[in-house]
Amino acid sequence: RFENNIYMTSGGFWSGNNAGVQFYNNIFKETDPLGASPMYLNNKFSITNLFVDAPEGAFSYEGNYRLKSDSPAKNAGFDGKDCGIYGGANPYKDGALPVNPHIRAKVLPAQTDAQGKINVQVTVAAQNN
Repeated sequence: RFENNIYMTSGGFWSGNNAGVQFYNNIFKETDPLGASPMYLNNKFSITNLFVDAPEGAFSYEGNYRLKSDSPAKNAGFDGKDCGIYGGANPYKDGALPVNPHIRAKVLPAQTDAQGKINVQVTVAAQNN
C-alpha cells in the first residue's frame, strides 16, 4: 500500500503486475500514471506548485521540500496529514537526526588536573519529532 507520497516522475512510473497494489492519498506530477489496474483512492494528478524551493528534475540536498502554505499536498494525506517527506506518521527530520539525544559539542581536556579529575563539557540535543 502506497499512501501520502509525492511522485515527481515524468514518465515510466508503473509497469509489471499491478494486482493488489493500492495507492491512497498520493500526489502525482503526471496525469494519472496508474491507469485502471491498481486500486487507488483520493489521489491527485497533474499537481504542481508543491514545495517552498525545490529544483526541477533530480533531487538536490539544497532544495527545500517543505510544502508551501497553499500546496495541494497540505492536509491531503490519510487522516488529514500532509503528503511528502514531512508528513505522515514518521516525518523527515532535517539533518536526518534521531529523536534520541546526540552530542552537539564537547570539550575534552588532554589531561587531568592535580587531583586526577577531568573537567568534561558536553552539549547534547534531541530533535523534536
